[in-house]
Amino acid sequence: MVLTLRTRIAVAAQRALLRVAYPLNRALRRQERGTASWVVGPHEIAAMVYKIAAAVPSSHSVSMGRHKFYDYPYDSELPISGIGRHIRAPLLLARLMNRAAGFIYVGASGFLLDTADQREFEFGYLRRHGRKIVCIFTGDDIRAPRLMAELVAEHGRENIVGHYGENEALFQSDGYDRLKRRIAAVADRFADAIVNPPVDQRSYLTRHMEPFTYFLPDDYFERAIAKFDSYDPVVIVHAPSSAAIKGTALVRDAIERLRAEGYSIDYRELTQAANRTVRDNLRDAHLVLNQFYGYMPGVFGIEAMAVCCAMLTSADPALEPSLAPGADRAWLMTTHDRVYENTKALLDDPAGARQLALEGYQWTLKNESASASGAKLRRLLDDVLAGRYRS
Repeated sequence: MVLTLRTRIAVAAQRALLRVAYPLNRALRRQERGTASWVVGPHEIAAMVYKIAAAVPSSHSVSMGRHKFYDYPYDSELPISGIGRHIRAPLLLARLMNRAAGFIYVGASGFLLDTADQREFEFGYLRRHGRKIVCIFTGDDIRAPRLMAELVAEHGRENIVGHYGENEALFQSDGYDRLKRRIAAVADRFADAIVNPPVDQRSYLTRHMEPFTYFLPDDYFERAIAKFDSYDPVVIVHAPSSAAIKGTALVRDAIERLRAEGYSIDYRELTQAANRTVRDNLRDAHLVLNQFYGYMPGVFGIEAMAVCCAMLTSADPALEPSLAPGADRAWLMTTHDRVYENTKALLDDPAGARQLALEGYQWTLKNESASASGAKLRRLLDDVLAGRYRS
């Protein structure tokens, strides 16, 4: 990537600030050292920063910019852009380096401007000063479209490749592929541990990857199975963050056909809706039509199963080995060409839909709740800090 003169100056200034601020903080604030176990951030993605920080005792959460779908509090918040962000970010990183033993990076962004090196300087600086690094990737931050295209050839099933809509040319470009290679190479070189689903987010990472989990707060779980006592109309919810990637056209076609056949359906399509609105509708929902080109259930899918919705999605434990045992019973695996047929099957079988909702609830509670996910992550972090972890 060719950087503008302005960007090169900003990158150099941030690095200089960090080099000055870190030892200064170390000299002036020794008493702060060790007051935080891990820093989690620095950019919020699907509330993962907030949820992971809540699961890690004595952690410090950081969010640069407010997320449009969530309104959670963070220990440190910075503007996502502007001169203030460029100055405050290295100062915050320097201060937190003097307080924490390690940094959990959610996504592919850093505290410093990373357009020049995809966090190589930042990670290297942390490692030279004895700080541990854990990388948790969440989707297109690491996913390589050209490798995802190989999956299509291997399994004969469509995935998100070819469904990026107006951004298709960008995602398929040589420059984007080089970017994904660079992000993976930096994580491979510096991270003490990497969390990433290896198939759903196929990437250029070469290291061992820990399974991805969702950290859904325990109080989100509600055994709301009584809603299946009334199955007319059937409440169906679809909440796409991206209509092209999630298969919204397939869902609309299925709903239209089923209504034409006389099925009583209360269809709720929630586009760009706040998370609270989505969760309120899920409490009423019998069926959830999730996404139909991916291999993981996603945050929306986990939230749906947590309130006893029978879910249809293309997430496939036969192809994504990192999914916990029992996933094959937690939802109705539905490829993009089976949305109508599988939805119709559950409309015709209320008892089967109810049982599927119960199986999904139990699987999600056991594997994806904050208490379950948090316990796994804490063991990983303890091993990293103790030097026991080998990837």
